[in-house]
Amino acid sequence: MPGSLMRVTIHGSCVSRDAFELIDPAQATLTRYIARQSLISAGTACPPLFDPADLLDSPFQIRMLSGDLRGDALEHITGVAAETDLLVCDLTDERLGVFALPDGSYLTRTVEGLAQHVYPAGLRLIELGDDEHFRLFEHALDRWATTVADAGLLDRVVVLHVPWASQTVDGEATPASFKLSADLANVVYSRYLYAMFDRVDPWVIRPRVRVAAQGDHQWGPAPFHYVPEVQRDLADQIVELGRRIGPRD
Repeated sequence: MPGSLMRVTIHGSCVSRDAFELIDPAQATLTRYIARQSLISAGTACPPLFDPADLLDSPFQIRMLSGDLRGDALEHITGVAAETDLLVCDLTDERLGVFALPDGSYLTRTVEGLAQHVYPAGLRLIELGDDEHFRLFEHALDRWATTVADAGLLDRVVVLHVPWASQTVDGEATPASFKLSADLANVVYSRYLYAMFDRVDPWVIRPRVRVAAQGDHQWGPAPFHYVPEVQRDLADQIVELGRRIGPRD
């Protein structure tokens, strides 16, 4: 994309965001980052159960938790569509599962929400991999794809398909995340990814280097906190795709 900044919107997690951080700022700019919001939660506003600003100090965490309460991911995608050349997605935050609320809305179970004990007792948890969760995901994916298509971004969706790493670069086993080991997660996620491939037909980025986790990652050890070599490879592929697809008119 010579002579212009590639404009990237992310609906995903630290996997996409960490990769984007390695892109030369002279090549790309981040239009919007939407995280901590399951596709199931997106588009389903919840009652005002709590005010994240009263509980958290981090502006980022406040924005993400407030956004999940509003279910505003689709609104964000529509709002920045004209300034988006690539819509980069990963499904890592689907590992969090969702709470079903009595009014029919859904709320993502976030690390921050759990730490602050904000979720009312008695909410029904629907976990990643459950058949009910997958059915809800398929329905939400249809809603998401329609929004993306209406925004003129359907041919600009890029999905990061990166296996969770079972070991760190030093050979240590990675810890489970929300009861999901790397091996189990890679099995569970497969039908979610292929549902997205089937309904959205996105550009797909797969790592071209050996996948390993960084034991001393800034966010702590996790199967999806990858070594810099993996993040660099993903970043390079995002740039390559941006050049191939070209800027939005």
